[in-house]
Amino acid sequence: MFKFKHMVLCIVLCLTMVMTTGTIYAAEPTINTSNGALMSEIQEAILGEMLHHQAEQAVAEVIEEANKSNLSMPLSKRPTYETKYGTEKDISAPFKAANGQPSGGYRFNTGGQVNIETTAGTAFTFNYTFPEPFGQIGISATPGKSTTKVTGYSVKIPASKTTFYKVYISNIYKCQPFIVYEISAVTGKKTVYYRGSSKVYHASDNQVRAVK
Repeated sequence: MFKFKHMVLCIVLCLTMVMTTGTIYAAEPTINTSNGALMSEIQEAILGEMLHHQAEQAVAEVIEEANKSNLSMPLSKRPTYETKYGTEKDISAPFKAANGQPSGGYRFNTGGQVNIETTAGTAFTFNYTFPEPFGQIGISATPGKSTTKVTGYSVKIPASKTTFYKVYISNIYKCQPFIVYEISAVTGKKTVYYRGSSKVYHASDNQVRAVK
């Protein structure tokens, strides 16, 4: 496994993106090897480390706040906490119209393209149901935003003299669910105290839809 301190250098490489249409994946850093599977394995390992580290940080904060709220209780009656982590999973957000587009959409007589920053835009939350015991958890996502920056994704708009189009984005995130259980010091009963999920941006899908 890669140590987390090595990830700082890798984050920029992992989240640097490439121009394409359809599914958009985080660009892979260039390595002088003919083994593409090795590169994919390295990237997955880095993202996995980032994901789990983020989950551990969130859990630590939850437990810290819980312990603070229990300070007024006698020491012998203070509950303890334990955590269960789930398997990481790729989750696609619902398609949303990218922010910053003309209200009526785009129309190009001979075709054109629109640059989109997929991780920008006004954040929203959607619910995803993980396998038991994790259940339904809210995941935050962004719809993307049109931009004039050359570093944005280039999404092709069909040629048309009459039809206007808009770009819709579905970001894909690697997520790892977790549950924090509270264990009563008096009865030993274990109950769910907090459900959550870590999240790392992984890729994007885009669609071009005619404005009706």
